[in-house]
Amino acid sequence: MAGTACGLPLFALPAWGAAPAQRATALLDQLAWGLLALQPAQATELGVDTGAHAALRGQLDDRSPRGEEARRRYLTNALRALRAMPRGGLEPDLQTSLAVAESAFGTALE
Repeated sequence: MAGTACGLPLFALPAWGAAPAQRATALLDQLAWGLLALQPAQATELGVDTGAHAALRGQLDDRSPRGEEARRRYLTNALRALRAMPRGGLEPDLQTSLAVAESAFGTALE
């Protein structure tokens, strides 16, 4: 693991000195793959359980209370990371992607 931000594990994210768009894109990628790790059936449904992510194939979502708590914690930390991401200077499409992710993760917590 490269480190953590807001309690969310981060893997190979660009340094904070990297371009804002690069950091935002890396965060969105990290959040998507992290959520798919908690919901591996979605990875299969989306057809992305191949290559480096082939281990997700055939796994089931953990619907136990412990699994649901892990998902809730992940979404909460993801929201913190999204809200902490500076948006100034980003292209409109990337700002929209961040806003959509923030909205979707917030809705999932409701």
